[in-house]
Amino acid sequence: MSKLYDWVIGKAQSPSAIWWLIAVSFAESSFFPAPPDILLVPMCLSKRDKAWIYGLWCTFASVIGGFLGYWIGCSLFEGIGGKLLDLYGYRSSFERLIKELQDWAFWAISIKGITPIPYKIVTIASGAAKIDLKVFFCASLIARSLRFFLLSGLCWRYGGAIESFINNYLNKIAFGSLFLIIIGFVIFYFL
Repeated sequence: MSKLYDWVIGKAQSPSAIWWLIAVSFAESSFFPAPPDILLVPMCLSKRDKAWIYGLWCTFASVIGGFLGYWIGCSLFEGIGGKLLDLYGYRSSFERLIKELQDWAFWAISIKGITPIPYKIVTIASGAAKIDLKVFFCASLIARSLRFFLLSGLCWRYGGAIESFINNYLNKIAFGSLFLIIIGFVIFYFL
């Protein structure tokens, strides 16, 4: 794990890091499986003075990428959208999410956009449910801002302690993160 961590930190310090962060943030909101947090946190830790800028770019790209996910759900659901749901194992709980979005669009998007639940599922479902674009945009902006600025802020404020903690507990953090991702999938699947 330490070699992987060193590799990610190396990429986070490279001149092209911001472009990778933007690309991953955009893609994760519509089809890509890995969350942008895996780049955002190391980037913020390696250059703490830019943590807020990284959080801003991550938020911006994620919200814009959410519109691609919305379009996939709205216009390409039978082709691409359904296949993505099958790939991530969300087909069976999709109808329940559609109902939640139709009943509580703003709150459902806002809450699910902060959690470890894959945001692409929320954006595709929002498109399939034909949620009002203004509601979708506002809820996405709030949710993604909260998520990414919280991470950036924690890295900015507690960067040294976080790096020390990561260096001491990297394997446990990796397994804990995997556990949280699995819990997010389970919560989404069964709730």
